[in-house]
Amino acid sequence: MPYPVIDSLVRLGEGKFDVRRMRQGNPIAFVYTDDDQREPRYFVYEVDPVEHVVFALTPPLDVRVGHRPVETLRAEVSVPVTGALYNDLADAGAFFF
Repeated sequence: MPYPVIDSLVRLGEGKFDVRRMRQGNPIAFVYTDDDQREPRYFVYEVDPVEHVVFALTPPLDVRVGHRPVETLRAEVSVPVTGALYNDLADAGAFFF
């Protein structure tokens, strides 16, 4: 990838994503063209299990931040604590994820 393309993507991402937040070990993916050239079209970086950043590597260059939908479950339980909290919650039938 030529340096000017990388520099342009960093500049396009300002205000959306700071490339200094990229960390070793986070999942990445390249999406290639379907033709014989197999040139990279997109670079996808997963910030965390919910947020990802898509860099378009061919003109028009673009940087997009996406979020996976998150389902939040709320549950309440009332139990007297007589020993270990975990055991008392388990005995009361509370579920853990």
